Amino acid sequence: MGTHISKEFAERIDRIARTHKAGGGFEAVGALGRLDQVKPQSSRRISLPLKALVFLFLGFFLFKGAMIAQMGEQSYLLRLTTLKADGGFDAAVALVMAPDTLSHIAARFISQLLG
Repeated sequence: MGTHISKEFAERIDRIARTHKAGGGFEAVGALGRLDQVKPQSSRRISLPLKALVFLFLGFFLFKGAMIAQMGEQSYLLRLTTLKADGGFDAAVALVMAPDTLSHIAARFISQLLG
């Protein structure tokens, strides 16, 4: 029984040693290894996924459509006119809440759902 190591085994040991030297390696599940010691870099900028913005955008138009469907278009427009007359921030809100094509489509859809 000698200390003879096969050529294949010696090559594998060599490859593992090179991998470890380069910073790679294997970590067993549950072991506290190198990856547990490194803190992930925190991102300084705030990122909002595109899907979230799209859903927020569509939700806003659904909200306006629901208000038009609930109040009726004439009553909705009357309230917007009152807001515009108040000036300042209320006028800006009236501008944002003005009915548009998507809001009218949403209002028709919601009206059909509610009967």
